[in-house]
Amino acid sequence: MGQLSNESRVTFGCVMAKVRDNESEKNKENLQDEVGFSFCYTSDNGSNGLTSTLEMRELTNSGFFLVAVTQFDVDDPKKLYVWLLRRISDRIRSAFANTALDLVHNALSDLVVNQGRGAGKMC
Repeated sequence: MGQLSNESRVTFGCVMAKVRDNESEKNKENLQDEVGFSFCYTSDNGSNGLTSTLEMRELTNSGFFLVAVTQFDVDDPKKLYVWLLRRISDRIRSAFANTALDLVHNALSDLVVNQGRGAGKMC
């Protein structure tokens, strides 16, 4: 993954996805694959990549994969950037557009609230 940030942007997390196969649920008439998302806090590792956290590794081991990186601008924290990876399928891209932005917004809000409670420094 190439460097995603400029001088004023700070990576604070990523979104991971898993496609769940619902075919085993016989009571559903319209069987479709469902996409589940999870947000993980992380940061740039200084080598043009992300710091791999325990949560990210656990999710990867259970079938999740990286779909987006999230950043905010330190000069204007109201600016939020979500970088969706190019190799994502249209089905995942569509599901992401419908649900993951709320997931990222909630994670950033929690991060700001927890910092105010003395939970540590943001990023």
